Order: sequence, then structure tokens, then C-alpha cells
Amino acid sequence: AFSSISPKKNGGHKMLNTFIQTQTKKPYCTDNFDWGIKPRPLKTAIKNRYIQANGPTHHHWLCFDIDRAGAAYDWEDRGLPAPNITVTNPKNRHAHLLYSLKTSVRTAPFANARPLYYLAALEAAMTKKLGADRGFSGLMIKNPLNDHWITQVLHNEMYDMGELSEYVILKT
Repeated sequence: AFSSISPKKNGGHKMLNTFIQTQTKKPYCTDNFDWGIKPRPLKTAIKNRYIQANGPTHHHWLCFDIDRAGAAYDWEDRGLPAPNITVTNPKNRHAHLLYSLKTSVRTAPFANARPLYYLAALEAAMTKKLGADRGFSGLMIKNPLNDHWITQVLHNEMYDMGELSEYVILKT
């Protein structure tokens, strides 16, 4: 449906296409947070610097905000698997790390609580291990399709939550 959108850099076509395919029809987006965020049709939203990572009904991505230089690369030193996508600010080298979930987690009302608790525990444990910003809500991320950022696709296969949990200690 979006073949006219050409994913960029590192031959990451598959994962960048996955990013597009998991977006809602009208994700929130902006080029500048001072202007606020607004829902826009996907074809418009993907041109903005910032975009909503997960829609209101399903969680497809685990997103981490790492506010230090070298953030796109130190996941390995911290004993975690490669993120699917890293999106780095070229000015300060801070980055967002994106992990794609093979099975999305339903977040809409009346969703099964068990997968939500598992997702929350996994996200908290990975945030801690990465030294990521604990206050980051994950709603808006650096858009990996925008040329303002340095985007790298490091892993082209989606992750099971169970696979990711093998790298961390989950609090129950």
C-alpha cells in the first residue's frame, strides 16, 4: 500500500516497511513540539520529524529514549539484543531504540491484562538495563523515516516478548 515510500539507509527496507505497516491511519506527529502534536493522515505524518510509535489499540514497538552520546551502539555492552531500528540525533548523538514485537499487545479497553503486565515488566527491565529515560512515555518518537535523523536498521526480524525477556530480570 505504501510502495511509493522509499525506506532509507542500511538496506533496512523490510523493517522500515514494518514500521509503516504498523502505524495507525492517522498517527500523531509534529516537526516541533512547541507547535503541539496533531493526528494527520499517514502519508503526511511520516514526513514529520516526530511520529506516534504505537496506536491507541495495539503496542507493536518497544521504544527507548537514551540521552547520552553513543546511545545507538551501547545496547551490546549492556547485554541486550540489537534493536530493530535506531534513530539518532546527529547533533548530540542521543537516540531512540525501537524493538519490533512479533505479536502486538492489545491495549484497547477490555484487553487481556496478562500480556499488558508482561509488556510493562519487560519495558521497565529493558529501560533499566539500557539506562534509558524512565520518564519517556514512548508516545512520540524520532521518526525513522525522516532525513533529519540518522536511521539505522540493525535487526530485520521481529522479536517475541519471551525472547527479549531472556536478556533481563523481570519483576513480578
